[in-house]
Amino acid sequence: MRNARTLSEMAQARPTAVLERLVDDEYVQEQLGAGVARLRAAYRRARVLRAHEAVQDEKLYDHVRRAAAGLYEAGRQAVGKPPPDPKPRWRRLSVLVVALGVAALVWDMHRAHRDRAAAQV
Repeated sequence: MRNARTLSEMAQARPTAVLERLVDDEYVQEQLGAGVARLRAAYRRARVLRAHEAVQDEKLYDHVRRAAAGLYEAGRQAVGKPPPDPKPRWRRLSVLVVALGVAALVWDMHRAHRDRAAAQV
């Protein structure tokens, strides 16, 4: 129900504040303009393609995806929602490096123990 929550939050925003942001905020206007331009580019590209080609066309998909992202971002900014926090990408990498280090240490300890046991026989 993520969309329902977003719609209710948008409905709670004061219409005058939203209109002021639409008129005054250059970032909102820039995102709206970019989104509309990408939608226009997607429409022009889709008009010349056949249906089965349009479905598989990466450039058309990119135009639509970027248009939706720009319009979504303009809507978020217009209703006064802060931008989302960036995902912690380095945390996963550091966990992977630590896990690989522990695995290498365990493997090395196991090999050393096996070598000592073989030497005693």
